[in-house]
Amino acid sequence: MILNFTHSGSIVAGTTVKIYAEKQFADRLILNLYLFNKEKNKLGLEVKKIEVKKGFVELTMSHASQYLLTRFTFKDTSLYSFLIIASIVEVRLILSLLIYMFLRRWRRPATLDK
Repeated sequence: MILNFTHSGSIVAGTTVKIYAEKQFADRLILNLYLFNKEKNKLGLEVKKIEVKKGFVELTMSHASQYLLTRFTFKDTSLYSFLIIASIVEVRLILSLLIYMFLRRWRRPATLDK
Protein backbone atom coordinates (compact mmCIF):
# COMPACT_ATOMS: atom_id res chain seq x y z
CA MET A 1 0.00 0.00 0.00
CA ILE A 2 1.44 3.34 -1.01
CA LEU A 3 0.83 6.21 1.39
CA ASN A 4 1.26 9.68 -0.04
CA PHE A 5 0.61 12.58 2.31
CA THR A 6 -0.24 15.94 0.77
CA HIS A 7 1.92 17.67 3.34
CA SER A 8 5.64 16.98 3.05
CA GLY A 9 8.13 17.52 5.82
CA SER A 10 8.05 17.68 9.61
CA ILE A 11 4.84 17.34 11.56
CA VAL A 12 4.18 17.47 15.30
CA ALA A 13 6.26 14.72 16.92
CA GLY A 14 4.14 11.81 18.10
CA THR A 15 1.32 12.42 15.63
CA THR A 16 -0.74 9.23 15.36
CA VAL A 17 -2.33 8.31 12.05
CA LYS A 18 -4.87 5.50 11.81
CA ILE A 19 -5.23 4.05 8.31
CA TYR A 20 -7.94 1.69 7.10
CA ALA A 21 -6.13 -1.22 5.45
CA GLU A 22 -8.59 -4.10 5.63
CA LYS A 23 -8.94 -4.38 1.84
CA GLN A 24 -5.18 -4.82 1.40
CA PHE A 25 -4.13 -6.67 4.56
CA ALA A 26 -5.72 -9.27 6.85
CA ASP A 27 -6.05 -8.75 10.61
CA ARG A 28 -3.02 -9.65 12.72
CA LEU A 29 -0.72 -9.44 9.70
CA ILE A 30 2.66 -7.90 10.55
CA LEU A 31 3.80 -5.08 8.23
CA ASN A 32 6.80 -2.82 7.66
CA LEU A 33 6.71 0.88 6.81
CA TYR A 34 9.32 2.27 4.41
CA LEU A 35 9.94 5.99 3.89
CA PHE A 36 10.81 7.22 0.39
CA ASN A 37 13.72 9.66 0.57
CA LYS A 38 13.32 12.00 -2.43
CA GLU A 39 16.84 13.44 -2.15
CA LYS A 40 18.52 10.02 -2.23
CA ASN A 41 15.79 8.38 -4.36
CA LYS A 42 15.75 5.39 -1.96
CA LEU A 43 13.48 3.57 0.45
CA GLY A 44 14.47 3.31 4.09
CA LEU A 45 12.87 1.23 6.81
CA GLU A 46 10.94 3.62 9.05
CA VAL A 47 8.95 1.26 11.32
CA LYS A 48 8.92 -2.53 11.46
CA LYS A 49 6.48 -5.01 12.95
CA ILE A 50 3.26 -3.01 12.65
CA GLU A 51 0.21 -5.16 13.33
CA VAL A 52 -3.11 -4.81 11.49
CA LYS A 53 -5.82 -4.61 14.16
CA LYS A 54 -9.53 -4.68 13.31
CA GLY A 55 -8.74 -3.57 9.74
CA PHE A 56 -6.62 -0.59 10.78
CA VAL A 57 -2.93 0.21 10.99
CA GLU A 58 -1.85 2.79 13.55
CA LEU A 59 1.33 4.75 12.83
CA THR A 60 3.13 7.24 15.05
CA MET A 61 4.91 9.69 12.79
CA SER A 62 7.13 12.75 12.91
CA HIS A 63 7.48 13.27 9.17
CA ALA A 64 4.93 13.39 6.32
CA SER A 65 6.10 12.15 2.95
CA GLN A 66 5.67 9.14 0.68
CA TYR A 67 5.63 5.72 2.34
CA LEU A 68 5.30 2.09 1.37
CA LEU A 69 3.39 -0.16 3.77
CA THR A 70 4.17 -3.78 2.99
CA ARG A 71 4.43 -7.21 4.55
CA PHE A 72 7.80 -7.70 2.87
CA THR A 73 11.18 -6.97 4.40
CA PHE A 74 13.74 -5.70 1.92
CA LYS A 75 17.25 -6.85 2.77
CA ASP A 76 18.98 -3.94 1.02
CA THR A 77 16.69 -0.97 0.52
CA SER A 78 19.35 0.95 -1.38
CA LEU A 79 18.57 -1.24 -4.42
CA TYR A 80 14.88 -0.34 -4.42
CA SER A 81 13.49 2.96 -5.53
CA PHE A 82 9.96 4.14 -4.96
CA LEU A 83 9.23 4.11 -8.69
CA ILE A 84 10.22 0.46 -9.04
CA ILE A 85 7.95 -0.52 -6.16
CA ALA A 86 5.09 1.56 -7.56
CA SER A 87 5.60 -0.04 -10.98
CA ILE A 88 5.42 -3.53 -9.49
CA VAL A 89 2.19 -2.64 -7.69
CA GLU A 90 0.71 -1.18 -10.88
CA VAL A 91 1.65 -4.25 -12.95
CA ARG A 92 0.02 -6.53 -10.36
CA LEU A 93 -3.11 -4.39 -10.44
CA ILE A 94 -3.28 -4.42 -14.25
CA LEU A 95 -2.75 -8.19 -14.38
CA SER A 96 -5.47 -8.70 -11.78
CA LEU A 97 -7.90 -6.57 -13.79
CA LEU A 98 -7.08 -8.43 -17.02
CA ILE A 99 -7.62 -11.79 -15.35
CA TYR A 100 -10.89 -10.55 -13.88
CA MET A 101 -12.09 -9.29 -17.28
CA PHE A 102 -11.08 -12.55 -18.96
CA LEU A 103 -12.88 -14.69 -16.37
CA ARG A 104 -15.96 -12.48 -16.49
CA ARG A 105 -16.13 -12.72 -20.29
CA TRP A 106 -15.42 -16.46 -20.23
CA ARG A 107 -18.22 -17.12 -17.73
CA ARG A 108 -20.78 -14.99 -19.56
CA PRO A 109 -23.40 -17.20 -21.25
CA ALA A 110 -23.57 -17.03 -25.02
CA THR A 111 -26.55 -15.21 -26.49
CA LEU A 112 -28.42 -16.41 -29.53
CA ASP A 113 -29.17 -13.94 -32.30
CA LYS A 114 -32.61 -14.37 -33.84
